[in-house]
This record gives sequence, structure tokens and C-alpha cells, in this order.
Amino acid sequence: MALTTKLLVVLGTRPEAIKLAPVIRELRGRPGARTCVCLTGQHRDMVSTILSFFEIDADVNLGLMQPNQSLSGLASRALAGLDEIIGDFSPDWTIVQGDTTTAFAAALASFHRRVKVAHVEAGLRSFDRSKPFPEEVNRVMTAAVTDLHFCPTAGARENLLAERVPRERIQVVGNTVIDALHLTLERLRGGDLAARSLAASFPGFHLERPFVLVTGHAAKASDGRSRTSVWPSGRSPKPRISSSSIRCISIRTCAGPCSRSFEVCPTSISANRWDIPSSFGWRSAVASF
Repeated sequence: MALTTKLLVVLGTRPEAIKLAPVIRELRGRPGARTCVCLTGQHRDMVSTILSFFEIDADVNLGLMQPNQSLSGLASRALAGLDEIIGDFSPDWTIVQGDTTTAFAAALASFHRRVKVAHVEAGLRSFDRSKPFPEEVNRVMTAAVTDLHFCPTAGARENLLAERVPRERIQVVGNTVIDALHLTLERLRGGDLAARSLAASFPGFHLERPFVLVTGHAAKASDGRSRTSVWPSGRSPKPRISSSSIRCISIRTCAGPCSRSFEVCPTSISANRWDIPSSFGWRSAVASF
């Protein structure tokens, strides 16, 4: 009888839910793999909405959210709660995403239990421990106990190599948010409740027409005012967009008033959603577990 690989996916915030949703769906469709999804509750209502949209049910919810909680309080409760889950489930791998307190706590708790860690969106660095805070330190500490690093870009891989992470532990797989985008478009084009909600909120928006999706993070400048990241005049990137491919662009925010550095992902992604996991290396990545 073939042995079952036990995978624990831990998430706690809305960005983690969005970027891990395609990964969870892929893993749960794999024969020979048993996948447990654990929520820490770092973001409570926002995560449940995202998981519901992607039709994902969580197996465990630690419910750690408390009013006015401190980072240390959240981290300590996450460590204790995740240690119990890891002890009961005995996973072969723990999968975390990004740079949240949840991701670091799950990686450290797994390390304490001698469980291997796979880190999605690994290798991002600002090289400033206070920007973003505490995410930059979370990234570095998570990397220290990670066994497989799944990087979104070649630049992220170079950051890890500079930190003496063995090359064989690093895979450049792209950014899973593109998978999530295609899953979302598929649902919106299906005429279901999500599509009707979109039409009601944005009556002039038509999915079948060419459009540009821009996402922004409301960073705060040192003087407390909101800062909007924009492309400098005459220097905006011009990715090729067609009905068959999407060019993925990562925008690095700078300390000044606008984003000046652009990094193109190494792969043009097929618009057919079913090609995306292999494009990002997820099929070979899962084989590593």
C-alpha cells in the first residue's frame, strides 16, 4: 500500500488565503496526499470570505484573534496552538506563505517538531528590518528554518543564495497570485453570485474587454500621510498582453514618492488555468513532498 504524505497548510491573513488557495486546491486533488488546512485566526472574517469564494473548507481554526493584541501575544499563542496541531496531525511537511507572524510561528513550531517546512513566496527582502515591520524580520527568520524555498522571481532566489541557502533547496515557481487571478476570472465568467456582485458594484466593467489590474498597498510615509505608488511618467512598464498570455510584473516600492524598480517574472503564464500549476512548478514541487 502506498504511503500517504501528510501536508499541513497554515494561514492566518487574507493575503495568505488568496495566494495559498490555488496551492490548497492543487494539493487536495493529489492522490496519495492528505492535506490539512489550519487557520490561526490572525485575520478572522476576511479569511473566511476568501476561502468561501474559492470553495475551500478549513480543517482547524485556532481562533487566536483578540482585541488590541500585541505581536508577541499573537506569536506566543500561535506557537502554542500550532505545536498542538502539529503534534496531533504529525505532518511530513508544513506549508507557509509570505512574511506574516502566522507564517513564522508555523515554521518555527514545525522546526521544533522536526517537521520540514516549505515556504511559498520566499526570498523577498527590503534589507531594512523596520520596513516593512515586522514582515522583513519574519521573512528572514522563516527562511532560517525552511527546507524548500519557492521563490516568485529570480531576484528572490539570488537573495537566498546570498544568504548561503543551498541552491538545491530553492525553486523559482512564479507568484501564485496569478493562479488565484485565473481562478477568480473563471468564477466571474461563470455567471454565478460572484459575477452578479461584481456587475452590481462596477456596472461599467466588462470582463471580456481588455483591462489592466492594478493592486496597491497603502503604505504610510514617515510623516504619517498615505503614499500612493505610481509609475513615473515615461517609464511605465509595457508588458505584452494578449488573449493567450499574461506578463507578470512585480512592483517594488521604494522609499521615495513612487515605485521606481520593476522586475518581470521569468515566465509568461498560459491563460488556460490548467497549465498554471506546471508553469509555476507546482507539479514538480508537490513531487518533492
